[in-house]
Amino acid sequence: RALVFGLVTTFAGLVTCGAPLVDPSLLARADWAAVWPSGISIGILSFGAQNVVPTLFLYLARDPLRTRQAVLLGATLPLAMYSLWEAVFL
Repeated sequence: RALVFGLVTTFAGLVTCGAPLVDPSLLARADWAAVWPSGISIGILSFGAQNVVPTLFLYLARDPLRTRQAVLLGATLPLAMYSLWEAVFL
C-alpha cells in the first residue's frame, strides 16, 4: 500500500507541476491522424484486464455487480490517467 501511495503521489505531483504549462491551443491544431496508433495502444492497455475477470469474480465472492464495478473502475481509471499524462507531457 505504501508503494501504491507513493506512485499516486508522484503521479499527482508531476501532473500538478506540468498542468500549468499546457497550452490547449496546441492540442486543437494537432494532427489527430498521427495519434491513431498511439490511441489504439492506450485503449488496449487500459482495457487489458479482461484476462483477470474470472479470478476477480471469484475473489469478489461471485458477486456480478461488484465484479462489474471493479472492471469498469479498473478500466476507466487507467484510461483517465493515461489521457491526463498524454495531455500534460506530450
